Amino acid sequence: MLFNNQLRALTIATKKLISHPLEHLINIIILSLLIGIIVFVVVINNTNLKWQKNDVTYPQIMVSLADNISNKDVTRVQVAVSGFSPNAVKGFQYISKEDALKELQADSQLKDISAEINLESNNTLPNILLINTNTTNTKTLNQLKNKISSFDFVKAVELDENYSNRLDNLLNFINDATYYVLIFFSICLVLVLYNFIRLQMFQNKEEISVSRLIGASDLFIMRPLVYYTIIQVLLGSIIGCVAVDWLIISLNNLANGISVVNNFHFIMLNTWQVMQLGVSLVVFSIFAVFFAVMAVLRRYHPR
Repeated sequence: MLFNNQLRALTIATKKLISHPLEHLINIIILSLLIGIIVFVVVINNTNLKWQKNDVTYPQIMVSLADNISNKDVTRVQVAVSGFSPNAVKGFQYISKEDALKELQADSQLKDISAEINLESNNTLPNILLINTNTTNTKTLNQLKNKISSFDFVKAVELDENYSNRLDNLLNFINDATYYVLIFFSICLVLVLYNFIRLQMFQNKEEISVSRLIGASDLFIMRPLVYYTIIQVLLGSIIGCVAVDWLIISLNNLANGISVVNNFHFIMLNTWQVMQLGVSLVVFSIFAVFFAVMAVLRRYHPR
């Protein structure tokens, strides 16, 4: 019985779509545009996450250590920093004063300077520990800075807070912008679906009135409209995803031809995200149908 009801609803929805192909083609194009924008926003978010993970230069903490520093002391600092906030630290680079002198002398532009001040006989360069961070959280970075400063063999700790704040503001802006755009167009999609259902119900108001008179339930009236909406959403999703895929390929090819852009490309949705998007669209469709049907029935077809 349940299968027959579903098959009947699907048949009614399919006949409605076929009976007015031009009208529903316009609906599907509108849906494909909205869904395509949503998909592209998700693509931008994927690309942004990949960019933040691999290509963003996060703030670096430079620690000046005492002249008589030992490898054990350097390890103590590294263990303390990693234990304090492991997710905030990407790695360490220790540069002893001897290694720093060698790098200075190897530099053709600075070689003469090192000779003039006779660094070989009196190496006044500090031992440096560079801490590569993985965060822009100023509070966390300052806590790390204070933690490092508590060691007796630490002379100075330098952190570019201005750069950290600007980078943090930029990343927050990008994340918030994609989030709000995604919400905005999702709401637009629900409203468009809601309006499609209302118009469809108004076009079939006599049929609905007769169904109500003979005792048809709200679910009986709603079921064909659910299939009617889901079919259009799925067709719009296919068109929208194909269009976005073509757009991404074109943009990536364009980026490859720009010499100042290195290894930049948009990241398309993976299988899991496609499944999530499909489920979300079906839920949105059912949500829009439910509220549209309830609103129209209560106002124009009360029992």
